[in-house]
Amino acid sequence: MRSWALLWIATLALLLFAAPVAAQDLTPTAPSSSALDRQIFVEASVNNPTPYIGQQVSYSFRFYTAMVLASAPGYEPPDFEGFWRAEVGAARQTDQQVDGRAYKLTEVNTSLYPTEVGELIINPSLITIGETLFSDEIKLQTDAVSVQVQPLPDGAPEGFRGAVGQFQLAATLDRVSVAQGEPLTLRLTVTGTGNVEQLTSPELPVPPTWRVYENQTSYSSTVEDDVTIGEKVFEWQIIPDQPGPQTLPIITLSYFDPAEPAFRSVSTAAVPLDILPAADGVPTPMAIEAATTALRVLPLKPVPAVLEFASSPYPAAAFWVLWALPPGVALASWMWVARRSRQKRDEVKTRRSKALLQARKRLKSAERMPPKQAYQTVAESIVGYFGDKLNQETRAFSHSDLQRVMAEQGIDSGVIGRVLMCVEMAEAGRFAPVDLTDVGALVNRSIEALTALDKSWRAILVETTAP
Repeated sequence: MRSWALLWIATLALLLFAAPVAAQDLTPTAPSSSALDRQIFVEASVNNPTPYIGQQVSYSFRFYTAMVLASAPGYEPPDFEGFWRAEVGAARQTDQQVDGRAYKLTEVNTSLYPTEVGELIINPSLITIGETLFSDEIKLQTDAVSVQVQPLPDGAPEGFRGAVGQFQLAATLDRVSVAQGEPLTLRLTVTGTGNVEQLTSPELPVPPTWRVYENQTSYSSTVEDDVTIGEKVFEWQIIPDQPGPQTLPIITLSYFDPAEPAFRSVSTAAVPLDILPAADGVPTPMAIEAATTALRVLPLKPVPAVLEFASSPYPAAAFWVLWALPPGVALASWMWVARRSRQKRDEVKTRRSKALLQARKRLKSAERMPPKQAYQTVAESIVGYFGDKLNQETRAFSHSDLQRVMAEQGIDSGVIGRVLMCVEMAEAGRFAPVDLTDVGALVNRSIEALTALDKSWRAILVETTAP
């Protein structure tokens, strides 16, 4: 009992000697001599009030308290209109002396990237201290912060795409020697202290006859000394079209360095490639514009006729039978609908499970067809596999649609490249001015690609459905 009395006395003393100050009196932009009379106050600032457009700016919110709070305050940041925002992590606490008084400082930093030129106003940040048994709710807000954004100077180099900051560039290939028609995986990693997350895919200066498929990009970041260091990885599947020595050209990233200030560029080195003749002797068709493959639409199955009942007079003895007939019909109808629904689910499940088998049968049948018809059948078989797997109409699917579906399912980029390559080779064979008669090799390659795809698809499905 004595401990409870001491606790109440201590709490009452704390509240009496640490009375809250009205919110309208607690909105300074920096500590001053008046802080001697303040138990709590807030401030906000930016580390660079005159940045260039796209340059990283650090917005700092600071909360000072010289009293013990009954509960953790709630922080509400501004909307940062006119900026691309990247949160810098959790709040951190330190001890600070302001005008001779000890404070507990809580600081939250946010990395911002201005997207507009001119004056941008960052609205006030708000912090809320919840009410207690002896005090009302307290709301504190900072002053608004003005940022004057400068435009980039003239003289941007060709290929400049808005990168602002300081960057490094690195390129890697999964291999430098490959058989003709097989894809290479190129990864380009951009790291730096600028607007890395906003960077768009750089242009690859490869020969126009090379086939290039862009995979998914990834972004990650770390924070060092309140500065965000970003890393963005671009990835492509590249298929050179001719055997023999080839060269992956230099890739250049042009950017504006606000520390100089000046435009600069960073480049990768050219990489020699050794493209071996295809082992199966099938030349890689010339890259042409992809054509949408029309698939045969299967006719709809006829719907069973609606149940009909003959209308005939009933004897009086059948009254109770007629009375029971509607519930019986309703029950029979419900059972019929449930059965049809179950059959429909089974049909969908069967269609998906047999997608690879059906695709193999269609692909094998292409070996006995004339070349043009065979290439069309190969393309239809691959796209038809996706229709069976997704249980939907896919005749209007383009290359980008197929790539999107596989990426959404989490399929490995190497498998994606193999499948897309087979589709394009089939379409190229259909529309090439001469016949490419060795269909068998393409059929085998397509079966191998779909088998790898189906295996990955099933494995991912098992992982996502596992308890």
